[in-house]
Amino acid sequence: MKQHLNYKRFYLLCALALCSTGQSIGATERSYSGGFRSLFKDSNPIVLLYELAAIYAASDVFMGRSYTYSRDPSLSQIATCFGTGYIAMTITTLCHELGHAAAGWYLEGRTPSIKFGGTEELTKTYLRCALPHGSLAVTGFNPCRGYTLMTTGINDLKPRNWKHLAVKMAGGVAGIAAAFTLKVGAYVWCNRAQFDEMPLETLKEACKYSCSLDSITISNLYNMFWPFAEKNDGAYWRTFFAGRKGHVRF
Repeated sequence: MKQHLNYKRFYLLCALALCSTGQSIGATERSYSGGFRSLFKDSNPIVLLYELAAIYAASDVFMGRSYTYSRDPSLSQIATCFGTGYIAMTITTLCHELGHAAAGWYLEGRTPSIKFGGTEELTKTYLRCALPHGSLAVTGFNPCRGYTLMTTGINDLKPRNWKHLAVKMAGGVAGIAAAFTLKVGAYVWCNRAQFDEMPLETLKEACKYSCSLDSITISNLYNMFWPFAEKNDGAYWRTFFAGRKGHVRF
């Protein structure tokens, strides 16, 4: 029987490869090409392969693992997984950055500027909108990439700054919460007939189902707690415990 690629294993292998090279994964800032071309070309092939696999794997938020990781996927199924994965990754990446922005404004009085879909080097903006206490600009179409720049505030942060640590962690918490909410909504939608008859029981089952790990949750946890990748939010743990100065970019 013809063997098909196991995308879950492929995703984990790419994640391990990035861990070994010190690259950050998930919804974090990148230092590579951006914009529309960044979906297909990248100066680092490992990162490109990871991001394509991450977009595909993110479809399990909507579709469930049994569908996303089918051993015999058709072309239409693969296209569906990439499409739903793109939507899921876009929503959770935006929520990740909005989490940083909201916490930075509330806890430290900073004015956040979010750029989504590209890298810091890109100057072209496809869409710009004002936030209640900041701004959001779409500079590309890669749902794996985004960063938040705090445009005002203290640049030289004190060591062991609990508020700044909370701002760093807020992005991952928001990304995980977004993935959880999407899974609950997808479960309820797929079982809407049952929900009409037994709403409370269905919601309980949806929450239980949504507590399982998915690729987006794993990426956000890695980003929050892995301290050895410089562009991870978790890099601040080294600053926090060693007493060195922190950063203002997320």
